[in-house]
Amino acid sequence: MSVIIEYIRKKGTISYPRPGCVLSGSMTHQYCCYFFESGLAALYGMNNAKPLSLVSEPQLLGLSHLFHPHSELTLKIIHPSVIYAVPSSSLFHVINEGNLWSNVASHLSQQIYDISSRTEKNKKKHASGLIGQTLKMLQNESEEVRLTHTASEYVREITGLSCSTVNRELHLLKKQGDINVQNGLLLGCYLDG
Repeated sequence: MSVIIEYIRKKGTISYPRPGCVLSGSMTHQYCCYFFESGLAALYGMNNAKPLSLVSEPQLLGLSHLFHPHSELTLKIIHPSVIYAVPSSSLFHVINEGNLWSNVASHLSQQIYDISSRTEKNKKKHASGLIGQTLKMLQNESEEVRLTHTASEYVREITGLSCSTVNRELHLLKKQGDINVQNGLLLGCYLDG
């Protein structure tokens, strides 16, 4: 995959999207592959209101367009990010030349497995468990991320839960002393597990 990543870095268009920016699988009538180098974003699939996964480390996205050109990918930026984009069609040559199709298939299989595992786990958890888990994730984020995003905003972006559900659960957790939230920012999370 390093050959593909280097190609995208050399030939792709770099962008620095800000929070709230949404990148789709197609831009200017072309499907794109992305190399997400740094930042924080939520990955959404076709017409799915809840995120499929959280993207917070270097990762290739959009390779499924090589096999299924009409699959839709949406990346919603949560924290400032660095992303390279290249039209999917331009990767065909590099993949064919390097005989990398089995690597691409393995990469996609792992992504599908990770996403389906996460989706299945999320279905089994009720809202309070999911919110608690997400608050622990926020607690482990860098200070820059924790102090830039309110707990409510972060939880809603990651989980796709409604504002009323998230705020109701945050109020209950704060009342029970399980979290310390001031001016919307999470200062401490004391949940077990």
